[in-house]
Formats: sequence, structure tokens, C-alpha cells
Amino acid sequence: MRPAAVLILAFALQAQTPNYLKDYFDTLLTTGQTEPAFGDYLKIADQIEATPAALIAAALPTMKRVLEKGGPERKAVMVPLFAISRRRDSLVLLKPYLREILACLRDPDTGVARAADIVLMNFSPEPVDSVVPVLISDVNGKKVNEEIQSLLIGTLTAYAPNDPQVVDSITRFLQEKHSLQARQNALNGIANGLSDRHRYSPELVQLIVQAIERDPDTRFTSVQALGRCGWKAYEIAMPILSKVAHDNYERPDIREVAEGAMDSIRRSAH
Repeated sequence: MRPAAVLILAFALQAQTPNYLKDYFDTLLTTGQTEPAFGDYLKIADQIEATPAALIAAALPTMKRVLEKGGPERKAVMVPLFAISRRRDSLVLLKPYLREILACLRDPDTGVARAADIVLMNFSPEPVDSVVPVLISDVNGKKVNEEIQSLLIGTLTAYAPNDPQVVDSITRFLQEKHSLQARQNALNGIANGLSDRHRYSPELVQLIVQAIERDPDTRFTSVQALGRCGWKAYEIAMPILSKVAHDNYERPDIREVAEGAMDSIRRSAH
């Protein structure tokens, strides 16, 4: 067979290759299948890393329709979507669908909202201009439940820790009345957002210090969180951590955590 004929045949065969990902999303739309077995999620997700980008791109318009439809079908999209977000080309593939992904943060199913937040955290570089204004609105609005709001603080910190509007949004959240779990999530989110991306924000570190001083119920969490903020936090963090560590009236476990937090800051890269 001539080389040209071989190329034509190869192209024709490629065009006929089934798109397993599009078929999966099509099934969610056409059959009303809302709860595939967990193993089905994993079978799809396991293939995504090695799948050509063109094949994934061809499936994403159908994924968009499932997300727009809402309802339980959204849940069946989250595991494949997470797998796509872990690829190096994830932002190129998914940036046209950020609106639909962001809408999932307001899904009544908390599992869907949490998964969407994780997808946003996987992007590198971060699509700051498209995402941060929406997250600020969600953190300080009424359309997202308290748990998701508190988790989004970590995402905001990772994306734009020194943006004045981000700092103001997180400050407002911590000044409002929220559950203990939400406050703990927010404090951990600040620390994780800074440490995971190797960033620093004196204003956000100061919010953790204020929590140590003013919120005894979260003190164990906030002391731990402060220890993860890195060497640049040394001047702000060390005075309060030393005070807690040497306070004979403080709980022994919190004093011990404060000692560990100081050690972590001393040993952090600088």
C-alpha cells in the first residue's frame, strides 16, 4: 500500500474511533442515568490522563450540557472532570467551561460543590480574572452554603492572596457569625492556600493571629495554621506563638502545638 493511502486509511480509522468520554456524557443526557456505579466513574477517570486532548475537547460540549441541566447528573460528571483538571493542559481544555464549573459551587449537593472547588484548585496557572470575582461574591453572598463558603477561602487565598478585595472578603467572613467548623475551614484554608502555592500575605497571616487572640474555640486550629504560613510570617507569627507556648494557663496540647508551629516556621524554606 502506498504511503499516502496508509495515511488516508489511518485518518479514516481515527475518525471512527469511539469517543468513550463523549459517549459517557451522552448517556447522562439521553437515558436519564443519574447514578452510575462508582466503578464506572473510576473506569472513565483512569483513562483520561492518557487520552488525546482532541478527544477530550470533543466531549466537553456534551459535558457542558450535563452541567447546565443540573440535577443528580452533575454528580456523575465530577470524577471525570476532576481527572481532566489534573492534566497539564487542563486550563486550555476547561477554560471555555469555567462558567459552568463555577455554577456547580451553588449546587444543593455539597459533594458536587466541593468537587468543583477542588477542580478550581487544580488549575495552574490560575485563571484569576475569571474566577476570583465569582468566588468573592459567593463567599460574602447568600447563594452558597456556609461550608462551601469557608472552603472557597482557601481557593481565594491560593489564587490572589494579596488582592485587597480578597483580603476584605475573607476578613468579613471571619468577622461574621459562623459555625466552629466553618471558622476552622477558613483558617486552614488561608494557611493551605499560602503554603501550597508558596505565597505570602501579611494581612491574611494577621487574620490568623487575631483568631488566636479572640477565638478560643478555634485556637488549636489557628495555632497549627499559623505554623504553616512559612518563613515570611516569622515576625508576625513568632510573638503570639511564643506567648501561647509559655502561657501556663493555656491548655497543654495547645502549648505543645504552638511549640511545633514555631519550629515549623524556623525550618521552613527562606
